[in-house]
Amino acid sequence: MSREVTVNAIENGAVLANRYLIRRALGFGGMGTVYQATDLNEEYDVAVKVLHSFLQNDRQFVERFQREVKMLSKVSHPNVVRMLDCEEDPPHLFYTMEYAPGITLDELIQQGPVCIDLLPRILLELSEGLQAIHDQGIVHRDIRPTNVILMDNYSLKIIDFGIACTPDSRLTQKNLRVGAVQYVAPEVWLGEQPGAKSDLYCLGLTAYELATGKIPVEETDLEALMEFHTRGELPSLAELKDGVPPWLSHMVSRLVMKDPAKRFRDASQVARFIRRNDEACQTIQSFSGAMASHTHRDGQNMISVFNPLSLVEQKADAQIDILRLSLNSSRLQKPKSGRLIMPAAAEKKPPKQIKIVLPNHSPVMFELKLPSLDYLFLGAFLISLNIFDGYLTHEGVSRLGIVAERNELLKNLMAMYGARTVLVGVKFLAILAVVFLTYLAHKSKYMRTVVAILSCIYLGAAVGPWIYLLYWQ
Repeated sequence: MSREVTVNAIENGAVLANRYLIRRALGFGGMGTVYQATDLNEEYDVAVKVLHSFLQNDRQFVERFQREVKMLSKVSHPNVVRMLDCEEDPPHLFYTMEYAPGITLDELIQQGPVCIDLLPRILLELSEGLQAIHDQGIVHRDIRPTNVILMDNYSLKIIDFGIACTPDSRLTQKNLRVGAVQYVAPEVWLGEQPGAKSDLYCLGLTAYELATGKIPVEETDLEALMEFHTRGELPSLAELKDGVPPWLSHMVSRLVMKDPAKRFRDASQVARFIRRNDEACQTIQSFSGAMASHTHRDGQNMISVFNPLSLVEQKADAQIDILRLSLNSSRLQKPKSGRLIMPAAAEKKPPKQIKIVLPNHSPVMFELKLPSLDYLFLGAFLISLNIFDGYLTHEGVSRLGIVAERNELLKNLMAMYGARTVLVGVKFLAILAVVFLTYLAHKSKYMRTVVAILSCIYLGAAVGPWIYLLYWQ
């Protein structure tokens, strides 16, 4: 479902950091708003991504935003949007990147399915851009038509690293699935960490959407989506669309295999497969390896030029000052509560607020959590304790009679309905209570202590007397 949020909009004509003149809003996302702006120092247009105002006091989202900057700064490739600089102009956190004039592939699809002759080139550029991202140890996690720009010169740019991750990333909790749910790979639904082959699965679904004009799965229920991605089968492109070459249909079917091991080894293998089979793609220049880039102005636009880096240049490039990419985090105050608070800004008029509706397929976070082993052990222990108490009570009542039961309520119920019936009913309710208490302990450290104390009391008050009566007295 779509959701509505309120953000502080930056008005057209405002200037950020005494340098970036805001022209217009380009789009809204789950973490920030992207604006077209003019760099007054360099006199060309850039894109500015500003973290949403309602997230700026949330440490996790600030760290995620900073991580996005660091990731984007590592990738230099013609098919990946290029990060330029990062700034802070309280209360705004933002970074600048190259402005890519054009439309998203999602907007292109809204005009109808993409021409089959154009599809191989699109997939070629996407796979080469993906390989450049993966070469830096980054998993994009959100490859889909909304996050790819078709520029006016018909080249592509992959954008939005907001939920990208690296193998050592700790910002996304274990068992937390992040991304547009229609594009989450099967292995991620099943609890595995997303990897480069998860991006290849998204690339295959993107190919389906480009060719057919609609998303392969339109379910909105999470259970139905999980069922589709983990067990459902997609028909081949050749079955859905006339004129699809057999090699292209085979390639897309292989990209969306449920088993990651059956997909292509990496994105570069996809690119080579396309070049071998599509004559038009054989003449397109290939960019691979570490790239150096510089920018020059062409009118109001910015042109990025890429050249391969030598080994010596790569080592020098690795020494880039990462402190410049910290978004001046030292200026953020961190009180004992652990929440980040922006320093007081100069007197300004209240920012204009607007309401935006995030689209149905925007990135979302949802949980598929199973209790960890320690909580499962706690639940199993309490259930076993209840069963043991039931056994002892049954033995005690059988040997010593109902009078041996100290609980007056249970004693009266046993007299009315029989000892066995009452014990089964009571222990069933007790096990339900155990499951509920285990769930509470899983959610709260405070409840974990309470459950531990209750377990000790139960052990002493219920089990202890029966053991004494039956085996010691």
